[in-house]
Amino acid sequence: MPKGNAFAGKGSLRVDGIVYNCKSLKVYTGGDKGEMIVGMGGPAGMKLTPTAPKIEATILLVNEVRIETIKGWQNVDAEVECGGRSGTVEKASLTDPPTWDTDSGEADVALEGFTFTEAGV
Repeated sequence: MPKGNAFAGKGSLRVDGIVYNCKSLKVYTGGDKGEMIVGMGGPAGMKLTPTAPKIEATILLVNEVRIETIKGWQNVDAEVECGGRSGTVEKASLTDPPTWDTDSGEADVALEGFTFTEAGV
């Protein structure tokens, strides 16, 4: 599970100039995950493990949205807007192929990238 600050809610995701409306959208900004190191004498320090920025989205599959296009997301800049905030995950790639739910007309996607930059705050 990714760690870091998250903001979530309905929003939009823009990749390669195409805007995708999302039922849900979570953005993990990345950062360091801390873990206490405990020895026989008690706490001995903190181990920090870097985590990558991540986007989890449920995309609404309207007529213009093609699954084949989404499957090609590799090394893209993914711009997000939700909850009155916006930002970009740079050099993002899919972590798994999209999951297409034909009952609801939605697709779940997850992307991880190199950096996250927040804008417009």
